Amino acid sequence: MKLYATKTNRNINFTLFPSVFFTLLVYYIFQSIIMQTFFTISHTMHLFVRFHVFSLSVHVLACILFIVLYIGLINRNRCTRLTYINIPLAITFVRISTLPTILFTFLIATNNEKFIIPLFVLVTVVSVSDAMDGFLSRKLNQRTTIGAYFDSMGDYAYLITVTILLLVKGYISTLLAYAVLFRLFFQLALTLLTYILHQSAPKGATPIGKITIGSLIVLFNWIILGLIPVISSISFSIAAVLEWITLIFVLVSTAERVYLFIKDMYAPPYEIVSSTTARTNTPAHNMKVHTHSSPHISILSSRSPSTDK
Repeated sequence: MKLYATKTNRNINFTLFPSVFFTLLVYYIFQSIIMQTFFTISHTMHLFVRFHVFSLSVHVLACILFIVLYIGLINRNRCTRLTYINIPLAITFVRISTLPTILFTFLIATNNEKFIIPLFVLVTVVSVSDAMDGFLSRKLNQRTTIGAYFDSMGDYAYLITVTILLLVKGYISTLLAYAVLFRLFFQLALTLLTYILHQSAPKGATPIGKITIGSLIVLFNWIILGLIPVISSISFSIAAVLEWITLIFVLVSTAERVYLFIKDMYAPPYEIVSSTTARTNTPAHNMKVHTHSSPHISILSSRSPSTDK
């Protein structure tokens, strides 16, 4: 397989950083208002300080992580640096920003059934955002390398958080929880390794990977909805069936990811050739753009990378 190199602009636009900071600050304030309302209604103000410490830590960490990954920030369609927070990235930040709110709303809902519906609404918003950011990035031609990373990490953080919460409360089996956590941490490690070695976008999700994530989201949302006493008896039986189906997908997806990882380890090294050769030897309709480890280089290949999950 041949990869074709062309030069790209490596100038960093530092006006992006205030945009990131302002976006996360607005999200933090919005999440604080929501939880302030929940704490007041549920008479759980003793959780107020803990929430703000945790939520502030998440937002600060997201800001720092964005700056660290910014070195690999190249627009995958135009080979130019991102200069503002686009719509897909803003939606991805919503998913990350909402994690502390989901966590503390879950703690309230376990003792107050009135908050089960708000909790379900929150997890539904996060689930929809997972599909929306990817769709809009393609529709609006705003796909970015760092957007792919944050999309993946937002998914991992959300699924890991909810998995641990449901495991601690006994709503899912230990077998499923451990299988999910192994799958997610393994993929997270591969994503970070991809950035460290290549600073390119994470590999595209396979069909079985997409089905696995979808089955997990459906299962988690159904379990949370099933906390409502009126439908708890019916939802329990359905959740048990969904759990076994999800476990099968998780195990198959994990085996597939391990196989692909081993296969890539023994793959022949890529050959870098000049952009002139690329233009003369590669049909235009087969050429897709993704990033390479060097800030001077973009790679043209026959496969378009997208977010892996």
